[in-house]
Amino acid sequence: MNSEPTHSEEIASLRRDVEAWGRSIRGFLLVMIAVLLFYVSRLLMLAPKFESIFTDMLGSFDKMPVASRFVIESPLVILGVLWLVAAVATLFILRTRRPHLVGVTAISTMLFLIASTHLITTSLLAPMVEILKALSGGVP
Repeated sequence: MNSEPTHSEEIASLRRDVEAWGRSIRGFLLVMIAVLLFYVSRLLMLAPKFESIFTDMLGSFDKMPVASRFVIESPLVILGVLWLVAAVATLFILRTRRPHLVGVTAISTMLFLIASTHLITTSLLAPMVEILKALSGGVP
């Protein structure tokens, strides 16, 4: 008997290896999305605490920029949209058989979450910087 694997056995073995790599890559991409979602969720859960700081410093919450007010007043709406986008992307990543679509979906979702985190952070920190400038006498 010949102990060498046949051509079809080699192909089957390679196919299993490729599928295992695909699962590993998908898992890594999903973990990266989860980490980004965790950070933006933590940031949004802290957003309402900024209201009292800004109200005390500005005298009125109405003096806040529109983006800052929206983030502070509606963190759960923003969070819901971000979680929905991440959930749809996760389902698509797990279900699709096209590897290039997995990468495009994961990278697009990660970029969306990074941009959202940046915009939320900026909308919360920009008024804080202006308040601190005003307290220090307007010196940059």
